[in-house]
Amino acid sequence: MNASTLTAHANSLITGNSEMADRIRIHNWAATPLGFIEDWSETLVATVNLMLHSPFPTILSWGEEMVFLYNDAAIPTLTGKHPTALGGLYRDIFHEAWSLVSADLAACFYRGGTTVRDNMFIPILLNGIIEDHYFSYSLIPVYENGESPASTMPSATRRISS
Repeated sequence: MNASTLTAHANSLITGNSEMADRIRIHNWAATPLGFIEDWSETLVATVNLMLHSPFPTILSWGEEMVFLYNDAAIPTLTGKHPTALGGLYRDIFHEAWSLVSADLAACFYRGGTTVRDNMFIPILLNGIIEDHYFSYSLIPVYENGESPASTMPSATRRISS
């Protein structure tokens, strides 16, 4: 296969006609721990497509590095972190909240646990200012070939403190 064939194949793997489907198709994944789209596992491709078609704000944190992908419905939840969050590492994107959410993410990723949080206080850094936000979210493990979880798949909604 030549480079243009690989690109066409990679583009055909990601389904849908949405902003995030387009952004995922053109993102430089080779510069991330995920590598080229055409080298992604069937599980990763299927999970990304499931996420993209969800009507709920959905984030996918893939691999031990927790590489960050998300759908269009998650854009308002991410506020000022979009679009630069795509392909970043979860702990870097939400470094200000890492101490609050890392235990839930680790339980999901390393032990296959699910988590549901309702109106959890999570401060978010936006434009250099920490803002009080409350998130309701669930974490679901995604398994690669029936082995230990390969990712977490959070769905979240948020409200800003009044």
